[in-house]
Amino acid sequence: MERWNVGRGGTLVVTLHRVAVFSELLAEAHELGCAPGPLDDLGGMAFHTAASKIYAEFLSEADRVSVAASYGVAAVELSERSDIPPSLAPSSRAVNAYLLGVSRSLGTAVPPAATSSHLPTSSDRTTNRLLPNLPYARLAATVTRDAVWALNWAAHSLVVVLDSSDGWAPSRGGLTSEDVSLVRAIANGEPMVDAAARLGWSERTLYRRAKSIWIRLGAANRSEGIAIAARLGVLDTHPQDPAPEENHSRSSEIRPS
Repeated sequence: MERWNVGRGGTLVVTLHRVAVFSELLAEAHELGCAPGPLDDLGGMAFHTAASKIYAEFLSEADRVSVAASYGVAAVELSERSDIPPSLAPSSRAVNAYLLGVSRSLGTAVPPAATSSHLPTSSDRTTNRLLPNLPYARLAATVTRDAVWALNWAAHSLVVVLDSSDGWAPSRGGLTSEDVSLVRAIANGEPMVDAAARLGWSERTLYRRAKSIWIRLGAANRSEGIAIAARLGVLDTHPQDPAPEENHSRSSEIRPS
């Protein structure tokens, strides 16, 4: 097996999850009232020049080295992948530009051989632990909403390819198995707290992920997202799928917009 062929839970996939979480946190800042900025490319030099000043202020030297190392290695690994579908080549280029921009803005190009101690582990995959204590509103204030969601869509699309046994699945909107589980839970009115616990997320993460799913499906809101998912067959269940809970009170249903 080649070095970059990391498989489920591998370091490249962990970093891509982290990019998706980062973009969702920027989107959340916009949703909470932070005015978007003028920059329309999170892989561009302008964004990373602005971001580098924030990183220098809020990240320790050890954190900066760690992030630069892991993101730099991930960029190399992503560029070496030969199994990215042609339709996702733009997504791969966009994410690669972002990863390289982060690595460079943090001050160094670390040789891959020297970075093993800085690489993320599978236990970190749904967190943003390599970027702690950042003022996401300040970062969000530099970029447009469309730029944030474009990076989010690109990162999630690549995760589907690299972290899924059935690969890229445009027939189901390019959603991961976890995305599909969440959409089914929402459609069936499963209580938010139960869905979050079952998927191993916080309720806040659940809402962020739901918003990301609607964007990736091209839906304006929850109802439209469920309708699109139904047309794609995402709501069709199989014998091995856990049955959704029933007879929940209306006040406890999942209601992300």
